[in-house]
Amino acid sequence: MIGNPLSGWLINIGDQLPGVRGWQVMFFTEGILAVLAGVAAFFFLINGPEKAKFLNVDEKFALKEIMTQEDTVKDETGPRGVFAAMRNGRVWYFTLIYFCLQIAVYGVTFFSRSRCPR
Repeated sequence: MIGNPLSGWLINIGDQLPGVRGWQVMFFTEGILAVLAGVAAFFFLINGPEKAKFLNVDEKFALKEIMTQEDTVKDETGPRGVFAAMRNGRVWYFTLIYFCLQIAVYGVTFFSRSRCPR
């Protein structure tokens, strides 16, 4: 909801600046924001519940216990590697669902664009 109007605004601003095009301003601005978000994530995200300052000792222990249980279940029941996953019927089932969703989205998008007056 915000990204598309923001991109259009950046393109319009860029077209008013001498020596640059609107798409260049948009790509530069959005690229810088992505890089800044990546740097902020590196410094502010924590690496595990034991380093979380906002959890008390009991919450850290409970979270770590649940994460260990999840890892055990993944190791016991989940496919190992890409080729094992490709032999799994559930992977193909969810792939088919995702494919159908994307076809529907693209169909609606292109149909609405072709029907809009220019």
